[in-house]
Amino acid sequence: MRFSGNKRFTRNASDRNIRPIFVALIGGFAFLTISSHGTAQETEIPSISTDRPGQTTPPTIASPGSVQVEVGMQFAHDQSDGVEMTTMSIPQALVRIGLLPAMELRVQGEARSIRTSLPPAPATSHSGLAGLAIGTKIGVTGESKLIPETSFGMTLAMPAGDEAYRPASVAPTLFFAMRNGLSSTLNLYYNLGESWDGTNGAGTGFYDAALWNSFTTRFSGFIEIYGSFSSAVSATHAADIGAAFLVTPNIQLDIFGGAGITDNAPDYFVNGGVSFRLPR
Repeated sequence: MRFSGNKRFTRNASDRNIRPIFVALIGGFAFLTISSHGTAQETEIPSISTDRPGQTTPPTIASPGSVQVEVGMQFAHDQSDGVEMTTMSIPQALVRIGLLPAMELRVQGEARSIRTSLPPAPATSHSGLAGLAIGTKIGVTGESKLIPETSFGMTLAMPAGDEAYRPASVAPTLFFAMRNGLSSTLNLYYNLGESWDGTNGAGTGFYDAALWNSFTTRFSGFIEIYGSFSSAVSATHAADIGAAFLVTPNIQLDIFGGAGITDNAPDYFVNGGVSFRLPR
């Protein structure tokens, strides 16, 4: 799930001490995926279907009349050319309201705090509302053989919230969300889209791809790669890994974390959250 106005790629050079750990985590996930193949055949689709964790938005639509709240908190670290930046987002919130069988309303935003340090100058910090946006996701087609389950999404970031974080004008994001079932427990989710920052007509393309495996009826995990590209700057790429646990049919907990692949991506981040569906 992407947050409008959240600049994820801001750095020029990085310390890659976290990469060996990250590679080990991916290797561990691969081992678990293989070893769980024979024990997770009875996996059922969870009652609640969420857009978090991860960057990739699935094509599923909130059921008509339902209200689903997905809340998380994120810590991110970035260091480049002696400048150290830490970003706290508490909370990151997405509310999904089912309008029709193939259409939902989406409202999102976050409270963001950024601390910047460049010794010997004193550190500075700034906090405020960011990424305030409204949008929709519309079902296009179900899965059929090689044709993926597909939805179309649109988000409009509003010139509202803290002045340092809000766009100068309405900033749209358009994307397709897709899914291919690879087995009874393994699914590939992926997005393709473009976003604008509200200041000029040049757009930024992006992609997300996540491989999810259901280990049991309650526990699932994923690995993911994502990035962005435009004519103005070099392409950026990052990856993460995470898991989700279904507490009840209406409540899900999750955690994930990742690191940059290219030098202009953030050093690392960790994120955790809870999603719940309000009873009707």
